[in-house]
Amino acid sequence: MTISREHWKPPFATSPLSTSAVPRFPPWLCPGCQSGTLALDKDTFKVVETGVSKGCRAHEAWDADWIDERFAGLLVCQNEACGEIVAIGGRTHHSEDLDWERQQQNWYREFEPVFMYPAPPVFPIPAKCPKAVSAQLKRAFLLFWCDLGSCANRLRAAAEALLTDRRIPRRRINDKGKHERIPLHLRIEKFKQTDALAARPRPGRRQGDPQKLGGSARGRIRLPPLHAGKIEPHNIRPVGNGLGRGAGHLDVWS
Repeated sequence: MTISREHWKPPFATSPLSTSAVPRFPPWLCPGCQSGTLALDKDTFKVVETGVSKGCRAHEAWDADWIDERFAGLLVCQNEACGEIVAIGGRTHHSEDLDWERQQQNWYREFEPVFMYPAPPVFPIPAKCPKAVSAQLKRAFLLFWCDLGSCANRLRAAAEALLTDRRIPRRRINDKGKHERIPLHLRIEKFKQTDALAARPRPGRRQGDPQKLGGSARGRIRLPPLHAGKIEPHNIRPVGNGLGRGAGHLDVWS
């Protein structure tokens, strides 16, 4: 799935300050079904200026960029079979747009979410994802809007949980004979080595889809490359000594 960066870079949905237009938030993925998208329920949306901000309006130097507001509303999944509801809240910013042609000064309201629950996933979580990993990812999605540092820590915890699920050791005995935690980067290197060994083909076989032989051989053959020409009977021999693993596998070459 392609991730649109623009969907995750606030502020969003500018609207003229002089109007009460409802913002248009990005079509975030539903955290419930992970297939539908979220849309704002206009009847639930509200923007309110803070008391301190209202008090500043009497100042002689007051300008629109002094305005401090809060907004809240509900996002609803557009998948009728789901109907998940997400609460959203945040603050507004106000930006100036000078229209030199008309000699006008226009102010626009921008919306910055700081809270969403349940949080839309930045990417879909696979159904077979381990529960410990899924839980950490959901916490990371929730913290994305208010604390990026904590969000990164949750992603780190998700990586640790995934390595644990893959049976990569979490602890080791140091030179002093004491147990210590293995750093994440070393666990990742260990996983790379383990994964590389698992992906390595067995001797006498080629990567790809092997062709099974019928009859008593019940083994597999390795076909020659295209440039090798015709396969002759003398070009075929069994792989292994006929005992244990490897017996019955055939190797073909030119």
